[in-house]
Amino acid sequence: MRSIFRTLMIAVAASALAAGCGRNSDIARRPLDAPHPVAISPAATTQKTARQASTRQAATFVGSAACGTCHVANFNSQSQSRHAKTLRPMTREHLGKLSPQTGKIPGMKLVLTERKGKFGVASSAQDAHVAPLDYAFGSGKTGMTYVSRLGNYVAEFHMSYFPYDKKRKWYVTPGQETFPANDPGKLHSAEKSRQCILCHAVAVPAKSLNLDERFLGVGCESCHGPGSAHVAAMRAGKPDASGMKNIMSQTATGINNLCGTCHGTEKEVKARHLESFSNRFQTYGLMKSECFKQSKDTLSCVTCHNPHQDAGTGHKPYEAVCLSCHASPVSTRRPAPLKDVAIKPCPVNPKENCVSCHMPSRHAIANSKIPTQMADHFIRVIRDQ
Repeated sequence: MRSIFRTLMIAVAASALAAGCGRNSDIARRPLDAPHPVAISPAATTQKTARQASTRQAATFVGSAACGTCHVANFNSQSQSRHAKTLRPMTREHLGKLSPQTGKIPGMKLVLTERKGKFGVASSAQDAHVAPLDYAFGSGKTGMTYVSRLGNYVAEFHMSYFPYDKKRKWYVTPGQETFPANDPGKLHSAEKSRQCILCHAVAVPAKSLNLDERFLGVGCESCHGPGSAHVAAMRAGKPDASGMKNIMSQTATGINNLCGTCHGTEKEVKARHLESFSNRFQTYGLMKSECFKQSKDTLSCVTCHNPHQDAGTGHKPYEAVCLSCHASPVSTRRPAPLKDVAIKPCPVNPKENCVSCHMPSRHAIANSKIPTQMADHFIRVIRDQ
């Protein structure tokens, strides 16, 4: 497939790309219990597609803006979060200050071009044959990976851009470290293309990758499910008929598995033999921890993180959660199931530094020069430092 991509990237005509993009507005439902994309087998995907088809008419996606009419505070916060900006059109209008610098791309012979606000790749700045880059994956907190949409496939560019790096550097896209330096990138299968997009978008059209801009990024319906029935019920004054699940009424396991759809479930991590990366796959790490196992199913991702906001960088709010159990033998701040459970305070430091000791940041991506560090969510006493 890479040879096809290479031909397209160097000498493709824009019409060849446009011809493969259908305009199908029939948005396929993304079920709340969907496994992480990389763990889906072709057989499982066929079954999933069948389930989607059977439920699609019961409720459809409406976009986060519809939620903002009533849920103003949560919508305003979430719409400005990095989750909401994890997939955007590859244009200066949408990327703003995160837009990459045009010109020769370090380590490659290819150049990044910008024509009428749209970015693409060519063999030189004067080359008339430009392969458009259609979407930018990633919020920009760390890196952004660019892709071209080729019909029902996405081609992942060989280099990823890190806009907040002091030098605004390019690094080899994870998974392409062994590719030749001038290889333009990797063309994914149609199935893998959809899988990748579904962790960065609310929904994908049933028969194409011509994405509706309303559904780019992780939005309200990524977690709460398609909202048309809920909106209709509320407008009709019948809230009991809305069919919208209350996520916070679920057990911690249910919430964690929902987050794990994209942040890594135990099944997915073990299938890929990535158990050592409990920092990159946060849900897996948390549920592997004794803190979770001993919590009587109360410790979830949202115990520490507000899902409508960016994760904070300060340790104090997170340590307050730790200390609600570990500061004293009995604490009134504990979840009800743990009120009378004897939990030992930390013998080293019972007041602070919980995160730096028990959840240290580690290199996130194997076999890569990318310097990104992530906090290890496998909470434990670490003896190998």
